[in-house]
Amino acid sequence: MEAQLLTNNPSRRFRIRYVTALVTAAVVSLGASLYVAWLVSNQRADAHFINLAGRQRALSQQIAHHATLAVYSESLSQSSRDQVEKLLSEFTRVHSALLEGNSEIGLPQNHFPETLELYKEVDKHFVAFTRGIRQLLSVQDKAQHEHMLQGVLDLSPLFLSRMNSLVYAYSEASSKYSQKLFILLLGMSIIAVLGFLYIGYGIFEPMAKELSSYIVSWKTSNDALQEKNSQLTNQSVQLIDSLESQFSLKKLLELGLEDYPLQDKLQRALEILFELSWLSIKPMGAIFLVREDDPNAIHLSAHKDLAKPLHVLCNRVPFGHCLCGRAAETKEIQFADCVDCRHDTKFEEMPPHGHYNVPILSGEKLLGVYVVYLEEGHTFAQWEVDFLSSFAQVLASVIERAQLEETLSKEKGKLRFLFEESPVGFALCDMEGVLVEVNQSFLDIVNYTEEEAKKLTYWELTPEEYAPQEEEQLKNLRETGSYGPYEKEYISKDGARVSVLLSGILLSEGDGKDYIWSVVEDITKRKEHEETMRRARNEALAASRAKGDFLANMSHEIRTPMNGVLGMTDLLLETKLSEEQRDLAHTVHQSAESLLTIINDILDFSKIEAGKIELSPIDFSLPQYFHEIEKLHQIRMENKQLSFLVEADSDVPKNLIGDTGRLQQILVNLIGNAMKFTPAGGEVVLRAQVEKQEADRVQLLFHVSDTGLGIPYEKQAKIFEAFSQADSSVTREYGGTGLGLSISSQLVHLMGGDIGLQSEPGKGSTFYFTAWFGLSKQLKEQEPKGEAQSQDVVVHEHENIHVLVAEDNAVNQKLVKRILEKVGYEVTLAENGKEAVDIFSKNSFDIILMDMQMPLMSGEEATQCIREMENGDKVPIVALTAHAMSGDREKYLAAGLDGYVSKPINKKELFSLISSLVRRQKSFVT
Repeated sequence: MEAQLLTNNPSRRFRIRYVTALVTAAVVSLGASLYVAWLVSNQRADAHFINLAGRQRALSQQIAHHATLAVYSESLSQSSRDQVEKLLSEFTRVHSALLEGNSEIGLPQNHFPETLELYKEVDKHFVAFTRGIRQLLSVQDKAQHEHMLQGVLDLSPLFLSRMNSLVYAYSEASSKYSQKLFILLLGMSIIAVLGFLYIGYGIFEPMAKELSSYIVSWKTSNDALQEKNSQLTNQSVQLIDSLESQFSLKKLLELGLEDYPLQDKLQRALEILFELSWLSIKPMGAIFLVREDDPNAIHLSAHKDLAKPLHVLCNRVPFGHCLCGRAAETKEIQFADCVDCRHDTKFEEMPPHGHYNVPILSGEKLLGVYVVYLEEGHTFAQWEVDFLSSFAQVLASVIERAQLEETLSKEKGKLRFLFEESPVGFALCDMEGVLVEVNQSFLDIVNYTEEEAKKLTYWELTPEEYAPQEEEQLKNLRETGSYGPYEKEYISKDGARVSVLLSGILLSEGDGKDYIWSVVEDITKRKEHEETMRRARNEALAASRAKGDFLANMSHEIRTPMNGVLGMTDLLLETKLSEEQRDLAHTVHQSAESLLTIINDILDFSKIEAGKIELSPIDFSLPQYFHEIEKLHQIRMENKQLSFLVEADSDVPKNLIGDTGRLQQILVNLIGNAMKFTPAGGEVVLRAQVEKQEADRVQLLFHVSDTGLGIPYEKQAKIFEAFSQADSSVTREYGGTGLGLSISSQLVHLMGGDIGLQSEPGKGSTFYFTAWFGLSKQLKEQEPKGEAQSQDVVVHEHENIHVLVAEDNAVNQKLVKRILEKVGYEVTLAENGKEAVDIFSKNSFDIILMDMQMPLMSGEEATQCIREMENGDKVPIVALTAHAMSGDREKYLAAGLDGYVSKPINKKELFSLISSLVRRQKSFVT
């Protein structure tokens, strides 16, 4: 019918052909356009998918790497944790984009049925991997980190493997759909060709051209797809290489956990590095470490196939020397593609090569450098440097862990050595007292073997009487965590008791059980030594007391006859004598005074040695004091024809506080020596000046200079020692004990000063000393007394004074009686204390002079009896005794006496004391 119509109507036939051609052309054009559009969109989708997949793989590797560092590298822990959190967020976003298809670029989903199962597998591993990472970061227990990290690192390659499979499957599915669409388009094109043949050549020709252009476009698209497939293949190879690198880092981390010496770990680390097939390096290299004792150099610590000459040449490399030294100094990777000028270390027949020299850093701290060898001409590759840096980071954690383990092992060994070899006993027991661990010193104390001791409790070693003390110490241990130190005894194996000193602390183990760590010191010898020292001290005290008693008795026994000699000589000199008799009596008196001076020096020296001398400061006027010193030596100076000058600087305070008696003793000694060793016509000078001035005190410097013999230089250093003089001949010529300067030196030190001398033989000497004095605000300066006032005159205001003298020595009885009767006193004698008490009970007296050491009843006992007999009126009693030791005056005053006068008797002192006591008593009675 159609053929008939076309045949019968050429015009209609042309229109039909034209319409048919247009329709056919439109269908073919639409199909071609749809194919081209699909091809373009599919290419964009493939590129987007491949980019996302590559990003996902890279993120998973970075997450695993930083999680590893967070566990093993303490110095990078927090920064690695923050980086992992950031990477996890990006990882989740990219994964969501993969599952959602091409929505990000405005295209529909392009999932293929062949890839749906793989998408599910990838999503399942994604969830497991991210959950493992988050659990790893959330756990605080360090001990669980390494176990969990192992599981996470095992998930990482599985995820990457599924991602790789998904990329391959996606590429194959995309290619298949492209081929199917191409076949469909080819069929449509064949139909179109047939239609054109049916329609006519005139319409077919332009459509054929259009079809040809579509075919060319398809070929171009297909070539691009093949290029993408090639890129995907290369990425897959890189993925495999990345997986291999991750496994090598994992091996290195596992190596850090193994119990090997650091040397072995470093050697194994080189082997792990050289096992990587994709890394273009030679299987040659070395690891250098920094040592604490040599912080400015690196030392060869491990190597692989290193040339033998380098074993010596590179054993120690200073910072900045050669490539590895430069890497250590700059803390940056040093690369060389040949042996250039930076190779400071060379040797004959060195083969050509290149280097990567990588610093091993822990934060900013340099641990060492590792070196890998390259073929000459090797090209620098950033991806190699990135991996070598990651390897260095993990190697740093391995080195730090190994060094820490070695340090801990050494410390542990030291502690074990100290435990075993300590001279002090150590014992570890549980709270029931069972001994768990003991050292040899503890076993030596208790005399048990270790096996025997560990079957005992410390209760079995402790005597029963110490039970309350032990309970108290256990209470302290539970409350404070420690006990002791305290002393107790142990019962040794042979039953002997051993004195020990115990102390300890409470230890809490991880199993929840408590232990007691005790330190046990054998103090048996110390106790014996203390007992020996106690006995020695008691013996020394007894000897000191015996010495004191001996000195006191000697003082009494010597002073008693000396009192008679001096007193009777004084009385003799007051009588009418011929010139010869007076000279003889005067000589006797001077000899007795010299003997008394020697006795006083010996007693003073003994008192200073015993530390029994104390200062008695009083207010005094220095000008008046110097006047008295000058007057004291005036007659002797005149007799020897010496000039004597006493002066003080104008700034020296006039009113002072100090012990004038001890100061006079020093000055008299120094001036006496100057007089003694200065020939007639010479000069002696006493001068005072200010050395230091403070608010309430002043330090004065005293000089005593003479123009005498001087002292030899070699003798000056020992002049202040006891019993020392410049020359033995001096003693024979001038006399003296050699104690005066020693006593003066110690008195000066007691007054807070120092003493010294300057002397030139034949030209004289200057002795100087310093002493501290208080500043007196109450004492008014007194003018020196006139000649008439300075006479040693005692005015007796009370006549008819009746004195009872208790004295057992006949000479002293006679002496005291003559002295007192000569001034008008009435004297009654008693030969002992008992007789004195009897006489007192029958008579009344104005004053009693009481000797302290008498037969039948001592002076103290007699004084006590008299005090008991008194009814209101108290008679003054004065101790008249030869006891002149330190503390005697205070002792007698405390015993109830009113005064103290030592023998030999100073008449002025005696009369002054009697006058003041009687006057006070008379006024009290009135």
